[in-house]
Amino acid sequence: MNQEKLISIIIPFYKGEKYINIAIDSVLKQTYKNFELLLIENGPKDRSKEIIDSYKDNRIKYFYLEQGNVSKARNLGIQHATGKYIYFMDGDDRIDENCLFECMSLMSCYNIDMVMFNIDKIKKDSIEKTSLPWKNEVLDSSRIRNELIPKMIYPKKNENSVMGSACRLFTKSQYVKKLKFNENIKFAEDLLFCIELFSIIHNVYIFDKSLYFYIMNGESTLNRYKKDIIYDSIKLHEEMKYILEKRNLFNIDNSYRFYMNKGRMYPNAISFSSRNINKKNAKEEISNIIKLYKEDKFNYYKLEYPFLIKLTFLLMDLKMKSLLLFLYRFKENIRKRKYN
Repeated sequence: MNQEKLISIIIPFYKGEKYINIAIDSVLKQTYKNFELLLIENGPKDRSKEIIDSYKDNRIKYFYLEQGNVSKARNLGIQHATGKYIYFMDGDDRIDENCLFECMSLMSCYNIDMVMFNIDKIKKDSIEKTSLPWKNEVLDSSRIRNELIPKMIYPKKNENSVMGSACRLFTKSQYVKKLKFNENIKFAEDLLFCIELFSIIHNVYIFDKSLYFYIMNGESTLNRYKKDIIYDSIKLHEEMKYILEKRNLFNIDNSYRFYMNKGRMYPNAISFSSRNINKKNAKEEISNIIKLYKEDKFNYYKLEYPFLIKLTFLLMDLKMKSLLLFLYRFKENIRKRKYN
């Protein structure tokens, strides 16, 4: 393999026997062939290793973590990556067959540090296309700090959001290897990593094309119950504020966006609690969320939230946990019908 133009593709996965072949097949079908595929299994083993071994392709490298999470698996992949470029995928998704070729062509043409592209969300009966606020142009470091990162923290009214996903970034490895995914964060670890990564690169090409396909289904994390997720959310926002301050990004505009992001963690936590089938336990969790909300002291009413979020704050102030549970279970049932 030509190391100068080698791409390291890093795929962490957990219990992947039902889907890992889809991700692998989409990589092996790439029109650009100079890559290494690092597959990192974490957690209990199933038939995934057997499936991987059946490919008989020397570009595939398998690693196993008995105890870990997606961040630890990605960090192991970064440690063993030997390519000039690094690209991350999730084990249950796929990429366009020209993904690597398109990114390499843009890297060469514009002499840039990163390519960022669109993601399509594949639902049961439809495809949700996402696009970025910029179309086929290079953003320099100034525009990255003043336009891109702020929208990634939280989009203001009438702004397009910029989802902080590592799976839409094709990057020179020299930058990726300067960072690590936070192994103590249990969700939205991509967002933290992306903010830091964008703060150290010099430029990025925004490619107005969907190259990544995110498969949404009933077994995805969107439909899982997570107990006491509010504590993970608090830890996430503590780390986000630390990163923004460390990278000199916590200015007036970004601090406003940060608190917009942080305020939504309370409705989001209630939404997760509503998935608890035990009504009594769900109410206890919501009571705890209300307690933490009141201890926060920040006045979230002054921020420009939609009606449902402000209604949630009001119901929390009134300690109406039963009504909150009813409201968010109703909302969850509507959402689930989209994927099941």
